[in-house]
Amino acid sequence: MKLGLDRRTGLQRFLTSWKSRDDPSTGEYSFQLELKEFPQFILFKGSSRVWRIPAWLKPQRTAKAEDMASSKINGTVVNNRDEVYTSYTLINASNPSIVFVDELGSLKMVTWVGKWVEFYSVPGDQCVYGRCGANGYCDSNKGQDFECTCLPGYKPRSAEEWNLRDASDGCIKKREELSMCGNREGFVKVANTKIPDTSKAHVWMSLSVHECKDECLRNCSCLAYMSQAAGGARAICITWYENLMDALSAEASIDATGTLHDTIEIHLRTLCFAPISAIPVTLAFCLKLSKADFDIKLAGVSAPLFKESMPRLPMETLRKGITI
Repeated sequence: MKLGLDRRTGLQRFLTSWKSRDDPSTGEYSFQLELKEFPQFILFKGSSRVWRIPAWLKPQRTAKAEDMASSKINGTVVNNRDEVYTSYTLINASNPSIVFVDELGSLKMVTWVGKWVEFYSVPGDQCVYGRCGANGYCDSNKGQDFECTCLPGYKPRSAEEWNLRDASDGCIKKREELSMCGNREGFVKVANTKIPDTSKAHVWMSLSVHECKDECLRNCSCLAYMSQAAGGARAICITWYENLMDALSAEASIDATGTLHDTIEIHLRTLCFAPISAIPVTLAFCLKLSKADFDIKLAGVSAPLFKESMPRLPMETLRKGITI
């Protein structure tokens, strides 16, 4: 099974939902590739984003079987001159599986093991796209507490709305009057964060981690950066220049193959701060912050990729899907 774009022909393969359980005409939900500087797969309701997942830029990478739930599928992301897509193959081809978008807007995979068993279903919690607004951070592991907080250095745009658990208006800078340009800025890290929406980000190829940081510092409009390498190796650098959307806890940090990756870290811009030690990771995501905002304690959260329980899925719900 392939989902993505054939650059040679312009053909794009994507999933659409049925209109209803009894109407097989095209519904309002779709799961498709957004091909900008950094490709990402997006679950849409019409033209509105519901859920998002990055499609990693390595030329080709096969997910390790042990990273997949119950070790049932291998996932591969390919991105070259001819095409960009994610594909799936079954480890045990004797168990047929189907990937589809249902009429309620869930992306699901089911597999046959004597009965149809739901392998995964997303979105699986309240941390849908835009739940915590611009510059917000969503963590579905907070129990009865509100899942939304602001990224370090930001505060709720409307405290009243946040008290009512409506964070859709997002967050604004705590100290907007402070200059972030040429004022001895630096970065502070925030761990366990999914890469924010890259629709308006810029990708730099073959920059080391330090070069990526310097590139962001040179541009007064740069709010954040992320690098996919550690230890100075040259890799992919992504920089953001507008409000950050869809920053989630690590539980949601799954790529288009279903693989849980190393956590990424946010670095907040500050004025003359002491170096921060951190556990080496593959990814780093950094956000500018002023020294006045450098007063926030950060904590990481780890979570399993998939829940152990897999509910039954009646045969009549297996409609417009892709067999793999």
